[in-house]
Amino acid sequence: MDKFVTGKQSYCRGNVMTPINWFGAVFETVLIPTAACQFDNWLGVGCFVLACLCFLFYSIIFACFAIKNPDRLQSEQFNLEQQALALGSGSLSLQSGEQAIAIAADSHQKDKTH
Repeated sequence: MDKFVTGKQSYCRGNVMTPINWFGAVFETVLIPTAACQFDNWLGVGCFVLACLCFLFYSIIFACFAIKNPDRLQSEQFNLEQQALALGSGSLSLQSGEQAIAIAADSHQKDKTH
């Protein structure tokens, strides 16, 4: 949290799908080549089915977030900037996203103390 308060965090591109992206990337990287090389036997067919299930799982999770709460699919930095603008700092001329993050984190910290 200290990185957000000081405004020195520069990498805030993650969203709610980031862990699932990693899950999909790791498993699909292993399953698809195995399925392509071993498609003649049960191992290849099983890997292909698992790869399809991973893709289906990812698609369902993405669709759920797209329908229920599409803002969660935006980057963390975008959400913090929107929160800072909603808190009344929209009249300020923000020079960078780091200032918006610092403002949003500061207001979030104040909310916790009250």
